[in-house]
Amino acid sequence: MSYLVEIVAIGLIFYISFLIKKKVFKNHWAIQIGMLSGFILLALTYYFKLEQVKNNLLFYIDILLCIISASFPLTVKKFDKLLVQQTKSIMFYSIFQHLFQWASAIIIFSFVFSYFFENVGTYLAASLPGGFVGGFGAAAVLDSIFKQLNILDFLSVSITMATIGTFVSLFGGLYWIKKQGVSSLKEVVSEDYVIPKLRAFFLFTICVILSFFASKLCSDLFNFKVPMLASGIGVGILIRPFVIKSSVDMYDISNFSVLATSALVAVSIGAIKIVVVKTYLLPIVLIAIFGIVSSIFIYKFMGIKGFKEFAFEKSLFTWGWSTGGIVYGVALTQMIRNKKNARIIPILAMSYIMLSPLEVSLIILMPKLLLTNYINYIGFGLLLLSVLCCILHFKQAKK
Repeated sequence: MSYLVEIVAIGLIFYISFLIKKKVFKNHWAIQIGMLSGFILLALTYYFKLEQVKNNLLFYIDILLCIISASFPLTVKKFDKLLVQQTKSIMFYSIFQHLFQWASAIIIFSFVFSYFFENVGTYLAASLPGGFVGGFGAAAVLDSIFKQLNILDFLSVSITMATIGTFVSLFGGLYWIKKQGVSSLKEVVSEDYVIPKLRAFFLFTICVILSFFASKLCSDLFNFKVPMLASGIGVGILIRPFVIKSSVDMYDISNFSVLATSALVAVSIGAIKIVVVKTYLLPIVLIAIFGIVSSIFIYKFMGIKGFKEFAFEKSLFTWGWSTGGIVYGVALTQMIRNKKNARIIPILAMSYIMLSPLEVSLIILMPKLLLTNYINYIGFGLLLLSVLCCILHFKQAKK
């Protein structure tokens, strides 16, 4: 019964946020309903000390992660050699971003923060890649794995990092668009008027059920819990051939994913514990500044100067991805009203599908590795791999 009451309450908060965006902010694209709902939910749970509600929000996060991850394989219309070839350069670039954020965060926490902050564990290094390049989804999954390792304070730090990254992604992306001289912008498919059709709803219901049983089966057989993010991608790939032949509209699938992303942002922010953020406030600020500065440098010198074709569109996409997660990377690219989008979006979707095994592997393996005595070697090893990917990116871009 409590879950039903919470779902109704969250829906009401969403409606209030919709009214605030419409009446106060005049439907400005930069005002995200998910963000508004999240901060309202955070304020209510903090003021009324609703700790049980915060714990229950983690259940909703699992379901929403499954929906979002399953949608990516389903939105690619076809796989062909030409599409894979066009994706190689951006794939190496994206791998570099993932590895560099993991490596640099590990090195900073191990060699700098460990000496200046007594209460900061090296496991918090996962908050930068988890919150920035991973977004709210990866931040939540990492927390679920850390909880299995008896670390209970990671979620608030990683979600705070994801919130910072989202603001940087959106407003930084708008700045790059304006600076590029693009005057024709369109609002991305917005969660305030997305009404997914019934077929798409049932499709994702099936995805969630299958992902749950797949995750449970792996847990029973191998004594290892597979995150819903990973099982969602797997289920999406498996049922994709049937979905392509069905009457489910790809546009409805995409819209449902947008709505789920907005809900994920809201419940994730609502799950933040203020007392934990206060404890780690200075390290959070410092590592966030590093993440922002490094992302700007990479955007300018690896993106704009590194890509041969669709340089600005690809750089904008990877800027959004590296600071706010894959969803905001796609969203920023879709804001540009031009004929290139129809050609570039499938390439971007394919790059995520090709990269997802690496991303999922890092999310699953790194929490345990961060608690070992080999953390320093892991940091420098990932840094060397990221340099190699940087070289491959520039070589591939010249072809």
